[in-house]
Amino acid sequence: MNSRRIVIAGGSGFLGSAASRFFAAQHYEVVVLSRFRHEDHDGIRYMLWDGRTPADWTAVLEGALALINFSGRSIDCRFTPENRREILESRINSVEALFEAAGRCVVPPLVYIQASSIGYYGNTRSLCFEDSPQGTGFLAQVCARWEEAFLSRELPQTRKVLLRIGLVLDRNQGILRKLVPLARNFLGGTMGQGGQHMSWIHIEDFNRMLQFAIDQPTVEGVCLATGIHPVTNRVFMATLRRVLRRPWAPAIPGLLIRLGAILWMRTDPSLVLEGAGCVPKKILSKGFVFRYTRLMQALKHLTGR
Repeated sequence: MNSRRIVIAGGSGFLGSAASRFFAAQHYEVVVLSRFRHEDHDGIRYMLWDGRTPADWTAVLEGALALINFSGRSIDCRFTPENRREILESRINSVEALFEAAGRCVVPPLVYIQASSIGYYGNTRSLCFEDSPQGTGFLAQVCARWEEAFLSRELPQTRKVLLRIGLVLDRNQGILRKLVPLARNFLGGTMGQGGQHMSWIHIEDFNRMLQFAIDQPTVEGVCLATGIHPVTNRVFMATLRRVLRRPWAPAIPGLLIRLGAILWMRTDPSLVLEGAGCVPKKILSKGFVFRYTRLMQALKHLTGR
């Protein structure tokens, strides 16, 4: 076994590229499976794949330490019938292709970490944990089908970890890339009624959680990848304004968000107006220690304040 090789499928997106840099900086051999051509750089090797079928890239799974799968069409879009189909199929197809490829290995990856989402819980005001029931709505249905594709398959020599990922906060990517400019321009008000939960995690803690899941043999099954203190949208936006020294901004009514999402942002308003408050009990019980436990602390670090 090559105890330093980590294969990341979907590794050219936001979370995949962050994880690739994180592991490469620690001198792991990082191989990224991407649908687009990239030049190898900074210790990261890229291989083409279509997200559906095993091909030449399958050889890199032989004897690998870990396989991490972030593949899937972005949900930051309008939920048209065609986009819904692509969102679901891209996730299930990648899981099936990776299982088929790993199943051909004499020595398959020691750990397979599969991404999912807290969208599994739907829109709820109750706190959610790993064993909380599935919610309703399109994203909840996608997550349930996605997770079933992963959890129903067996690789006897491979430990399986499924991460339900929340809002990952990063300086230049993800949700802060949209919200920080709005807040700086005095448009960072409460969105809709403001009671929807935002379960956030700092990018450093997210990457460290991936490392922890690889290193700790007792981590397996479904784990929440969120911070320990979810907040409402009202609290999140107020904290962001405070960090950026913008003490006030007008609230943005839900109707205006729905119209703007459809007409200008070309995304689904549920991504802003709905949410779930999640607490990662399992990873805490295994001994993981967060560096960023409070939103103010995380936002100050990420905005250079």
